[in-house]
Amino acid sequence: MRNQISDIALGIIGRRTELENQYPNIYAEFEKNRADKLEDAELFAIAEDEWYNYVLYGQGTTDINGDIMWNVVNARRNEWMAKWGEDMFADIMEYKEYGYEGRDPLLYRIWQGKQIVWDYWQVLDDKGEPDADARMEFRRDEDNLDIEANLVFLGYVSTIATPFPDAENDAQRAANWERVDIIETAVKEWATEFGVDLDDIPYFSRWIIPEEAMTKFGITDEYALRAYSALPQGHSYQPLYLLEHPEVYNYWTTPESEGGLGHEKLERHIESYRIDVTWADMDEAYDGVSGGTQEWRDTEREKILTNNSDYRIARWKRDAYDSGFSGGGSRLVAWGEVVETGGSALIDSYVAYKEADWSHADSGYGADWLLIADKDAGFLESGGSALYEEMFKTGKFTDRAYWDKRMGNIPTPHVLDLYENLYNSFPVRDEGRLATRCLNPDLDAWLVQAKNLTPACGTTRCNAYVGDDAKVQPKPQEPQGEGSSW
Repeated sequence: MRNQISDIALGIIGRRTELENQYPNIYAEFEKNRADKLEDAELFAIAEDEWYNYVLYGQGTTDINGDIMWNVVNARRNEWMAKWGEDMFADIMEYKEYGYEGRDPLLYRIWQGKQIVWDYWQVLDDKGEPDADARMEFRRDEDNLDIEANLVFLGYVSTIATPFPDAENDAQRAANWERVDIIETAVKEWATEFGVDLDDIPYFSRWIIPEEAMTKFGITDEYALRAYSALPQGHSYQPLYLLEHPEVYNYWTTPESEGGLGHEKLERHIESYRIDVTWADMDEAYDGVSGGTQEWRDTEREKILTNNSDYRIARWKRDAYDSGFSGGGSRLVAWGEVVETGGSALIDSYVAYKEADWSHADSGYGADWLLIADKDAGFLESGGSALYEEMFKTGKFTDRAYWDKRMGNIPTPHVLDLYENLYNSFPVRDEGRLATRCLNPDLDAWLVQAKNLTPACGTTRCNAYVGDDAKVQPKPQEPQGEGSSW
């Protein structure tokens, strides 16, 4: 907002000089009117000099970034008005910009638009800054579209303000685009009416891509960066636009010495930006949970994920992309260079792992089974590292000894089925438990490894249950607890 206001004010001097050169007869008439009307031309010259060189553009009216400090300008304006009065102010306005409504429509529009915007600038908040609510009301009013387009056309602003700078939903984002289209159409119509080349209008010229760059990078629209400039800043809309237009992205990131704009390359995967944009509203709700205890906040966020499975899965995917998982598909990393990362198998595997972990599937072992499967597979046919290895590569897992031991303690689906539905169906110390172990070595091995039980298979304890001399076969009974022996 402040930058746009600065553009308006700072563009006045150059545009005024340009118009004086373009319409010498009109300004000559202004000079004559001033001499005829003002009794004391020297006094007028002093007042005029103070108005422009002290109030509007004097030292101290901008901060270290070059942005105009309107609280200072407003204070100086009040000081100037107290000294010179309303009549002198009216004389200056008339001398410079008024008195020609019926003679030159272009110059009249300068005066008309500036009067409205000046009133808009005067609405300040408690800190002396332009009032945010007034700003929003000004930009939401459709009647101000023509005024805004007028100022763009005349060079007083170099960007088009949108009614919702921080668009909160799809409707507001659509309103921004509609507004940009309306203003651009009006500007083009005026350019045709007054015979002005679009390249001479700052809004268009600042985003125009040179012909040589268009040829080098394969860009077909010389105004391709206008859409980028109109998107909300500080979010993923602008990066996504660049990545979805690779020829523009190449131009954007190629060093200036090589004909580009020299901006830094984007680090995140395009799918991360897409998820940001697609789920912007849900992200805002999730990140906006505040107040209460940490436990309460965690519960509220968990409710959001529980009630919105598509959003939950999108978060898992984004986490994988942002963590640097392989298998994210093709990714443009530099001009003319595309890296193939081997499909999305690992991304999908990670999402499945997170979903299993989230739902505690299969008695909580579902997520671990996915890791074991990939660990045993070693490498996928697509060329990407197995999920288990990728978890270490991306820093999701750090202690390999811990995870290797944990994987050794995870039962297979068959063993888990035996354990839950057969072994645990017998009472504690019932011989049925021992018989089940003796007849299922894989279950016995797991109970020794994970539950610290004494081995049964291969010992004389199993003689009664294994082979031709077996006397007892396990028969399930009503479960009566797990126990710690047999």
